[in-house]
Amino acid sequence: MISEKLKESLGDWECLYGFFESDEWAKIKKAIKPDFAQTTPEIESWFKAFRLCPYKDLRVVWLGLSPYYTKDPYTNQNVADGLGFSTDTKHSVPLGLFKIYKGMEDDLWRGINLNMDRTNDLSYLAEQGVLLINSALTTTYGKADSQLSIWEPFIQYVLKTISTEKEGIIFCGFGKHAIKLISSTTQQEKHIIHEREHPANSAHEYRTWRHENLFSKINEELGKQDRGVILWDKYLTRIETPF
Repeated sequence: MISEKLKESLGDWECLYGFFESDEWAKIKKAIKPDFAQTTPEIESWFKAFRLCPYKDLRVVWLGLSPYYTKDPYTNQNVADGLGFSTDTKHSVPLGLFKIYKGMEDDLWRGINLNMDRTNDLSYLAEQGVLLINSALTTTYGKADSQLSIWEPFIQYVLKTISTEKEGIIFCGFGKHAIKLISSTTQQEKHIIHEREHPANSAHEYRTWRHENLFSKINEELGKQDRGVILWDKYLTRIETPF
C-alpha cells in the first residue's frame, strides 16, 4: 500500500503507483538503507522532479546520469536538489550546468544573451513540463555512480510508462547510460528522441559542449505539435507584456 506521504511527493504521477506497490520498490529501499546516512539528496527531494513537473503537463524528458555527489564546502549542504542538473542558488554553478547555459546561448542567441538569468535552480523548466531526472535518483557522497544499478528498475518503469501512455514526448538522453535506457524502453515511432553527450564531459575536457542545437530543435518540435515552446531563459518567464 502506497503511503499518503509518498503520494504527496509524486504529485499527479498516479501512473507510477504500481511500482511502489511492487517488490522492486522494497528492493530499492533495502539496497539504499545501509548507506542512507551518506546518500544524497535528502529523502524529501528524491521525487522532486515529478512533483514539480505535473504528469498532465509533461512535454520533455531530460535524463542525465547521477545526482551531484558532493556537499558545498562553504555551507556543508547537499549540492544535489532532486532535479537533474539543478542545484540550490546558494551554491556555485556546477560545470555541467555552466555548459548547458553556454549551449543555450550558442543555439538560441548566437552566442551571447546579456540578460540571461543563469540560475542554478532549474525548477522553472520543470514547471514548464520538462521532467529533469537522472538515471539514479540518489548517490553516495564521493561516488558519482554508486547507486545507478539500484534505481535502474524504477527509471525503466518511468520511461516505459511515459512511452506507453503518452505520444509525442521529446526524450533527451545525456551520456551513454541514459541513451541506452531511453533506447531500450521507448517506443520510438510514437516519440522524438535526442541523444547527446553529457555536458559534464566537455567541462572535464575543457572544450565546447556538443549540444547540436538541442534547445531550438525541442522548441521547433513542440511548435509542430502546437504545444507551445520552452522558455529556456528564466528571465523570459518573468516578463509581463502590457497587452
